[in-house]
Amino acid sequence: MSKKKHINRYKIEKSKYTYNELNNRLKDYERMKCYSFNKKDSKSEFDKLASFLPPSFTNKDEVQSIDFIVSGSTSSDQDYQHYLTFITGRIDKGINPNDQMYDYDTFSIGPDNTSTGSYYAAQSFHFKDESGNRITNRYSTKPLSTIKDKVNELYNFYLTGNTEKYSVDEFEKIKESLLKAHHQAFREIKKKM
Repeated sequence: MSKKKHINRYKIEKSKYTYNELNNRLKDYERMKCYSFNKKDSKSEFDKLASFLPPSFTNKDEVQSIDFIVSGSTSSDQDYQHYLTFITGRIDKGINPNDQMYDYDTFSIGPDNTSTGSYYAAQSFHFKDESGNRITNRYSTKPLSTIKDKVNELYNFYLTGNTEKYSVDEFEKIKESLLKAHHQAFREIKKKM
């Protein structure tokens, strides 16, 4: 008996952005590049990207990083279509009480269709790969009770880098599961549109 393929749940808001709005807001980011920002080392860049996401989510102390993938069609500027993924990292609890986990959620922006110039926004919490496993990492096994202690531990042992910009190939080498999540999310959303 074959295992049923896992598909994430998405909250999709159609016509959330226009092509021109996205172009204006993304002028500081290169096409076909990937970026990694965290709240501690790059707060202003983090906040700029977080402005695309629901404030009720990004204002939480648990949310500490955004990996941003700027992808799209290879057409000319006139026909170019944005495919953007914001992969937010947030502190979460593990199955064992002392496990400190860092969980990832996806927020995708893509064209509603090929002719209108409008773009949807789709979000999926507790993103799972095609095998049905959550994209998550244990960053500590210390018993920590306050969010301040959890954030300090996170930056001491897991989020140790500064703001980075990567080519897609570089990003794939160091964050392969996140790049796969980008592609998987758009495949799954396309089936729901």
